[in-house]
Amino acid sequence: LKDAGNVYQVLPDHIQYLESLGNYVKVITTTDTIIVKSGLQEFLDQYHIDGLCRIHKSFAVHLKYITKMNHATVWIGQQELPIGRKYKEQIRRYF
Repeated sequence: LKDAGNVYQVLPDHIQYLESLGNYVKVITTTDTIIVKSGLQEFLDQYHIDGLCRIHKSFAVHLKYITKMNHATVWIGQQELPIGRKYKEQIRRYF
């Protein structure tokens, strides 16, 4: 992954979740937070990472890092992320 002048080697399995920031994506890994210039869907289409699931127009999560879930929220550790109406069925298929 590349951000402002740096190149990071990130194992796909270490990506916990992605957050859309308009024309950028915040990539949260087990060790770093990296901001890359890309839209969220563009990032997902480009990297095809197994286990990443879109849960909201602004979020995608790696399924193995979900620690808790209810009808409107998933948790990655202590971080709460919303589930969008459009994505509820998709995320429920995995649980």
